[in-house]
Amino acid sequence: RPKGVCMAEASAPPSAAEEAKQSGTAAFKAGRFDDAVAHFTTAIEADPQSHVLFSNRSAAYAKLEQYKASLLDANQCIKLAPTWAKGHSRRGAAYVGLRNWRQAIVAYEEGLTHEPDSAVMKEALVSIQLKLSGAAAEQMQQQRGPPPRVPAVPAAAGGDLSPLTLLLTLAYFVPLLGAARRDLCYRGALWAAAATCLLSLSRSWPLSMATLKDARLWKCDDMQRL
Repeated sequence: RPKGVCMAEASAPPSAAEEAKQSGTAAFKAGRFDDAVAHFTTAIEADPQSHVLFSNRSAAYAKLEQYKASLLDANQCIKLAPTWAKGHSRRGAAYVGLRNWRQAIVAYEEGLTHEPDSAVMKEALVSIQLKLSGAAAEQMQQQRGPPPRVPAVPAAAGGDLSPLTLLLTLAYFVPLLGAARRDLCYRGALWAAAATCLLSLSRSWPLSMATLKDARLWKCDDMQRL
């Protein structure tokens, strides 16, 4: 080798695109996503054919919840490198942020065709499918409406048995006691029915009297007479 000739390619400084990319990566890891976007934009201006740079900026936009911009960069990344799985993963993440679950599934499935062992895309795909199954079940429940309510059986006033119920019950059981006790039981049933009626009347009497004493009732009657 002639003297004075050095290996320039081994000691060449990084290009402007590579330097901006390194700055963007450092800012991304530090959580300064605005700075990361700015650095990756500078790198893209220096090297607009780098699919990696568009992928990196797509990730930074997603962290800023600017999902439309993230999707545009992911699409450009896929355009430059259609078989690179990470570009499809970026597209899927952007669609997830936009809550477009169907397109996110398509993006992740396409990415898995290029990288079948990607745990990240597999987990994301399962997560979306679980969300869709839960949403479908909820929608079906809403379409069906609430479950029918069984009407409650109204209880007797005061919790007492009606006289008719008491008489019917005794009419069924008394003949089983024999002829000797039948008359006695019938008499007791009649007395019990009478007592139940009197008890019900005594409980409803104050309410009836209060209603009759209500001035608004008489006022309405007077107005009707006019």
